Amino acid sequence: MRAIQAGLLACFLAATNAHAADTPESVFRDFFDVMVAEGPQKAVPRFTHPDELARLKKMLMPRVRRSFEIDGDTFISKIFGREMPLSEIEALTPEDFMNHFMWNTRLDGKAVKRPEIVRSIRRGDEAQLEILTEVTTLEGKRTQRHDFIAFKAMGDTWRLMLSPQMEAYVTVLISN
Repeated sequence: MRAIQAGLLACFLAATNAHAADTPESVFRDFFDVMVAEGPQKAVPRFTHPDELARLKKMLMPRVRRSFEIDGDTFISKIFGREMPLSEIEALTPEDFMNHFMWNTRLDGKAVKRPEIVRSIRRGDEAQLEILTEVTTLEGKRTQRHDFIAFKAMGDTWRLMLSPQMEAYVTVLISN
């Protein structure tokens, strides 16, 4: 009887482990599918790590608050697409803050061809995917571009980290 119980337990554990946790690669594919179907305005906040969403809000809030001290400052309408009271902005969850922040994204998810994942590098609770994206230059020439997408573990899944380009963009925004 114990042998049968042990065998059933082993089968149960094997079946449980057969549904492996998400990988950075599978999360990237899911992110890309949502970006194509619903646009980057929905995909980016949904697939960004909560710590990174909170960090973005923390980076921008001093400039947001300062905009309310300067007559005629248009910072709020520029980054959120409309004027909003400070209390409303402060009350936004980090994910909602990112949703509002992404309002003016020009990227059309449907126009982007699925990138090829070249390799994945994991270091502890962080991972980086090297991807190869087919792009068209301003001159109309088709070429490929290497990009790196960083992920941070979140339970049994992975979420995006802020890209260096996003961080640079925020730095420019808050310096004005």
